[in-house]
Amino acid sequence: MNKILNEEMLSELKLIMEDEFGDLMHTFLVESERQFHNAQSAWDGGDFAKLRLSAHSLKGSCANVGAEQLQQTCAVLESQAKAGIGDGVPELLDQVSAQLHDVHGVIEAL
Repeated sequence: MNKILNEEMLSELKLIMEDEFGDLMHTFLVESERQFHNAQSAWDGGDFAKLRLSAHSLKGSCANVGAEQLQQTCAVLESQAKAGIGDGVPELLDQVSAQLHDVHGVIEAL
C-alpha cells in the first residue's frame, strides 16, 4: 500500500470489475470533485449539515477506491461538521483538496 491508494485493494477491484473498472475510476473522479465542491460551498455558506453530508459522501467514495488517507481526512471533517465545530475546517478542506489532487493523479495514471 502506498500513502495515496491501497494498491492491493485496487488490484482486487480490477479483477472483480474487469472491464467496468475504468468506469468506476471515471465515476470516482467526477463524483469526488463534485462532492468536494459541495463541501466547500457548504462551508462557505455556513451550512454544517450540508458539509457533514458532503464529507460523508466523499468519505464513502474514497473507501470504494482505496483512498484511505483521504477517507480518514474526510472522516475528521465529517465529525467536525456533525459537532458544529468550525475551528480547523478551512485547514481540513485544504488537506482534502491536496489529497484529492494526489488521488486523482494516481488514478489518472492507471
